[in-house]
Amino acid sequence: MNLNKSAKIVLGILTFLPLLFLISTLGFFVFNFFSVFFSQEPEMPMMLFSYLSYVLPYLFLMILLALGLFVFYIVHIIRNSSLDTEKRILWIVVVFFAYGVALPIYWYIHIWKNNAAKATKTDQITGDYYEPGAQSQEF
Repeated sequence: MNLNKSAKIVLGILTFLPLLFLISTLGFFVFNFFSVFFSQEPEMPMMLFSYLSYVLPYLFLMILLALGLFVFYIVHIIRNSSLDTEKRILWIVVVFFAYGVALPIYWYIHIWKNNAAKATKTDQITGDYYEPGAQSQEF
């Protein structure tokens, strides 16, 4: 899958959104927990639950986004011709178990840097792609 630069940027933003949402939601609940914990007002815990009505629609959207990103990245890993079979299996397992951390790393390595890596591995005279360190077998 070849993506242009603007599509890569949009995909990168979408890839980081679930992680940012998780961090902001956890921060929000930790902040509110401590404000409820140190407050002497009895109605304060009910106010914390009233905030859920604001958070739940965003949570639903983030779940849909995360599911869509998961499917996209698994398909991208399977179709990525620069990965051999062992690396594909490893990336699929890593994405499955460490989703929020693995997707930004995969995006950076295999989507954002993909064209730059191929450009540096191209012979300037013939335009042929080569692997650095691999010697030609022609005599």
